[in-house]
Amino acid sequence: MLRLLIWTRVRMLWNTARASAPRHRLLAAGLGLLGLLLFAGLYLTFRGALALAPPGPPAAGLVRQIFFLLFLFLLAGAVPFVASTLLHSADYALLGAAPVSPRVVVAAKLLDATVTNATQFLVIGLPAILAAGSALLLPAPAWAALPPLVLLFVLLPSLLTALLLMAALSALGMRRVRAAIAAVNGVMALTVCLTIVAQTSELGLVGGLAAMHGHAPLAMSGHPPLTPGTTASLSPSTWFADVLVALAGPSPAGAAAPAAAILLTVAGLLAACLALGDRLLHAAALAEEGAGRVVMGARWTARSAKLLAPLAPPIAGLIRKDVRYILRDSVLMGQLAMPLILFCVPFLLGVQSPYHRALIAGELYPFAAMMVATILFMQSSILALSILGLEGRAFWLLLTSPNGGAAVLWSKWLAASAVSGAAAIALTTAAAFAFRGSAPQAAAHAAILALASTGLCGIGVGISAALPRFIYENPAHRVSAWALILGFCGSVLYVGLGGGVLGAAALAAARAPEQAAAIWAAGAALFALLTAVAAVAPMVVGAARISRYQWRH
Repeated sequence: MLRLLIWTRVRMLWNTARASAPRHRLLAAGLGLLGLLLFAGLYLTFRGALALAPPGPPAAGLVRQIFFLLFLFLLAGAVPFVASTLLHSADYALLGAAPVSPRVVVAAKLLDATVTNATQFLVIGLPAILAAGSALLLPAPAWAALPPLVLLFVLLPSLLTALLLMAALSALGMRRVRAAIAAVNGVMALTVCLTIVAQTSELGLVGGLAAMHGHAPLAMSGHPPLTPGTTASLSPSTWFADVLVALAGPSPAGAAAPAAAILLTVAGLLAACLALGDRLLHAAALAEEGAGRVVMGARWTARSAKLLAPLAPPIAGLIRKDVRYILRDSVLMGQLAMPLILFCVPFLLGVQSPYHRALIAGELYPFAAMMVATILFMQSSILALSILGLEGRAFWLLLTSPNGGAAVLWSKWLAASAVSGAAAIALTTAAAFAFRGSAPQAAAHAAILALASTGLCGIGVGISAALPRFIYENPAHRVSAWALILGFCGSVLYVGLGGGVLGAAALAAARAPEQAAAIWAAGAALFALLTAVAAVAPMVVGAARISRYQWRH
């Protein structure tokens, strides 16, 4: 029966691709070519980085670090995909009436969640693993072990997340699904936060940023920093890297122990998930979920009306609707709240003895500013890519209104930019007070982040409109796979180019202090131009696509 459910899912995906390809042949061909170029570019990038490491233990350590970062990438984003597939799926009633055991249904859902969670990994992470195998000179017979190794690698984070979700449901009760999701989001966020703290100590990132901003070198009295790779060695991802390294070495038998650890861990997690899912996940239990609501009184309504008064009434009304919608969406709110815990990383570093003087001297502020920028990148990407698809089939009501598709799209860009930009400005101000940053520095950082939020949200909203998805009620599928991949790559490209412009301006200003004002003005103008292009170009394409979008049955 499990094979039948998997085959049904595969046939559905195949039929969708076959039906859409003839209608959009040029688009399908262009996206396919772009995907191949992205895959090849990322492969060459990782292959070049691995080629710089000397053979032997340094190369093996770099492979372990790559596997660790990929595992953290999969684990950090797994909660919304797994929670949506397991807890917000509308087909439990149909599957419950079918002659299929609940365990088979849960197993199929776990595989579905794994595939959904691995969408970006196939283009971003798989090239890194192939590059690692190539750099290690993996022999031809060992390449046959790579597909099952990758499958187990993407399955492990989904199983771990599913087990945490079902354990939280078992403890809190089925009426508190939102609370369970929030609890698991908190656990994952705390894990990522502590991992970044450990990685920062290992790599000495704070000292480098402080030196770049003109601070004195950090006084590393007390406990010395950890050796690079210490944190990665504690992760299950090390088993996968050790299998690859052993298969490429003179003694492939050394892969037996880590391979056995992988199989036992995956089998144990799967058995635990099936046992809990058999008892918890069925249509009747999920129907008991409390509706939950967010109450917004007259004061909030009046304040929002004053804030949006300069805008045209239709745009202001759409923005107010979107904000209310976001606050009521438990999955999206959990995704947006998770990155906020990164703001705690500088505080946790400050209480460590090697960095305590840095906290007092204000040398941690550059690192705190970098954490705020990371939070903005994550929040703006999540919100911008989701704010259009969260309408679902109700989007057709907006298209039939007098506003038109372009007005709807620009209102969503304004809403996403305002929410993410306001959060970045508030966090930057708090970081300046907490870590003794200067007022000019804080004002410059806040202005850069506010401007960057418009560019990042323009990329996300525009791409999600150019490649829309409205027919799925499951929140995990509100963004198409290509929109996720292109949105991530476009945002990274924008951040890289913008960082290069500002970094070049800083370097030129340091070398020519007498012309620093003119250099910074030119750098700011170039960054603003880059942001305008990044925001407007995808939005124009997305508005044209949405305006003539046809209903899909």
